[in-house]
Order: sequence, then C-alpha cells, then structure tokens
Amino acid sequence: MFGPIGLLIAGPVAILVGSKPALAGCAVIIVLCCLAALLSPRVRRLEARVPSEVAPPR
Repeated sequence: MFGPIGLLIAGPVAILVGSKPALAGCAVIIVLCCLAALLSPRVRRLEARVPSEVAPPR
C-alpha cells in the first residue's frame, strides 16, 4: 500500500547517503517495526491452526 511512497523517499535518500547506508537504514526500520508489532500481546498470543481444525470449504 505504501510501497510507492517508500520508493519515492528511498531513491533520493540513496542518492544523498549512498546505497549501502540507505539499505542499512531501511533494514533498521523494518526490524524496529517488527519489534514494535511483537510488543502487542495479541500478536504474541497468535496460534497457528492445525489443518484438522480448519473448517472445510462450503
């Protein structure tokens, strides 16, 4: 959804600071977002469904 906006921002940033620092910065942002999601108790308590528990299609 926000991919094109990220590309609009990442291109000029990569030109200003270089591609390797830009990629490292993006990696840090992704890790921080994942860690922020894991702070939610509802996300930490998600359980995978066993195939036998999945309802058959109607």
